[in-house]
Amino acid sequence: MKRALLALAGCLLLLLIVWWMWPQQLGNPNFDAAVAQPAYSGGGPRVLFDEGHYNFHKSEGRYKPFADLIRSDGYRITVNTSRLSREILNSHDILVSANPLGLGGSLQMAAARLGLTVNLTGNAFDEDECLAVQSWVRQGGALLLIADHAPIGAASDSLARRFGVMMSNGFTLDEHHHDSESGNWGFLVYTRENGLLGEHPISEGRSESERLKKVMTFTGQSLRYPPKATPFLLLPETAFELPRRNSLDSEARSVAGHAQGIALEFGHGRIVILAEAAALTSQIVSAEEGSFSFGMSPDNDNRQLALNILHWLSRLMAESP
Repeated sequence: MKRALLALAGCLLLLLIVWWMWPQQLGNPNFDAAVAQPAYSGGGPRVLFDEGHYNFHKSEGRYKPFADLIRSDGYRITVNTSRLSREILNSHDILVSANPLGLGGSLQMAAARLGLTVNLTGNAFDEDECLAVQSWVRQGGALLLIADHAPIGAASDSLARRFGVMMSNGFTLDEHHHDSESGNWGFLVYTRENGLLGEHPISEGRSESERLKKVMTFTGQSLRYPPKATPFLLLPETAFELPRRNSLDSEARSVAGHAQGIALEFGHGRIVILAEAAALTSQIVSAEEGSFSFGMSPDNDNRQLALNILHWLSRLMAESP
């Protein structure tokens, strides 16, 4: 029995080592995070950046461009590496959690890099944490929860359900509304012309210069949301989802009526949930055929999307229509 436990521990350790050492996406070191006219000149809202749940995106890693951008806009970031509690949350205005995996999800992604299929995903947040966040938001807190394609969505599902949002935990694709230059069906394009940018203060901004015209996401999952939520990244009738990256065509399922970005008033608080993470950062990926960047870029309005989301959560913008 002892040998079996030691062998299991060794396998888990190996998976974690592979996970952290495997070539992955990196935050773009050349991203320009300067904001010409910051929303806050000093003493801006306090942002708690969650890094205590095996988060795939961290403020000094893949999400450094996002963190640098909102700092430039006047927000004050504190990194949290522990469990979430009311005591911790009460001293902050906004909670940001980007791709929390939990231990199971982290090991599952490491196994996938070795070509192994395992089902280890559990909740990234325990029951007490979900209750603490729900209560804090109801009493005026603001939450930005970002949860990507499988297996990441499953790890955040318990927290999202506290607000009536259900995560599909698949891979969302669309043949007709994707980026034509890359040809990648997972690089979805949301514009006013194609009708997929929903009406909301986040998409309208505070002025014409902040009004979103084109947003891109980079695969991700889909969200089912309650009637009181407002979708601002709407999935079209032609969108579909695969349960696994290497799924068969016969396993595809429609996600018409779902969304990849929703905003929600909850009690006295506000929530934004995104079903894709790269949209709010700038990343570089190294591959055999060379390096390429994706995320926030001059070719889309994702940078402004990030700022507009924070502006709405910090109540610089009006309530949802």
